[in-house]
Amino acid sequence: MAEDASGKLWIGTGGDGLRIFDKASGGFITYRHDPQDPDSLGSDLVTSVYRDNSGIMWAGGGGINKALNDQVKFLHFKHNPHNPQSIGHNDVRCLLLDSSEILWVGTKEGLDRIDEKGSRVARFTHDPSDSNSLSHNCVQAILEDKYGMIWLGTDGGGLDRFDPKTGGFTHYRRTPGDSNSLSHNHVHIIHSDRRDADILWVGTNFGLNRLNIRTNRITRFISDLSDSTSLSSNDVSAIGEDSSGDLWIGTKIGLNRMDN
Repeated sequence: MAEDASGKLWIGTGGDGLRIFDKASGGFITYRHDPQDPDSLGSDLVTSVYRDNSGIMWAGGGGINKALNDQVKFLHFKHNPHNPQSIGHNDVRCLLLDSSEILWVGTKEGLDRIDEKGSRVARFTHDPSDSNSLSHNCVQAILEDKYGMIWLGTDGGGLDRFDPKTGGFTHYRRTPGDSNSLSHNHVHIIHSDRRDADILWVGTNFGLNRLNIRTNRITRFISDLSDSTSLSSNDVSAIGEDSSGDLWIGTKIGLNRMDN
């Protein structure tokens, strides 16, 4: 889900297309895939929605869908097995347009880097023989920090930091017995703290992690049934921050507000 420049909410669904909620009227408009319309949504399964810094809306589903205007016609970027310059997979999990106008695309089969003209520059995948490669091919979250580093949440390989200048990946994984390691290797969401850009909040299948990217120190927040002030569930799928700096943590069992 993402909010557009006019305040409307763009909501991806698991088979009912893209739904746009107008908070003023309380009504929905739904956009679905139409095989007869090449400008329609690429798929009714919308796995990610993203608003870039220029206000353009993007949706992942059946490839990449870039909204062209208020009538919501879409420009498509799809996987083509016969074209090595196409995206790696149509199952797009997350999107990011960075400060250099590079589009980063996390898919089920790796990470794609696409320039502003729409031609694919590079594809990054996991290579078991290369410890500096992507830790896992399924990339579920992407974030750029204030230093220009790209952070990637993967579905089994933990958290990766990618340096666009060197092309190398640094891995943050769970290490049994090490409380300063990531709490789980399945990462759902990454959030940059608005009050301290050196802090990243990382939601996983087993708890919330606070990472100081300058010191690499990790603090875990885990659900404890004996503590009513702990997380309601360890499965953290969403993180938001309000104007007061408090964090709102979406879990499998309810919403949590955390004083930050």
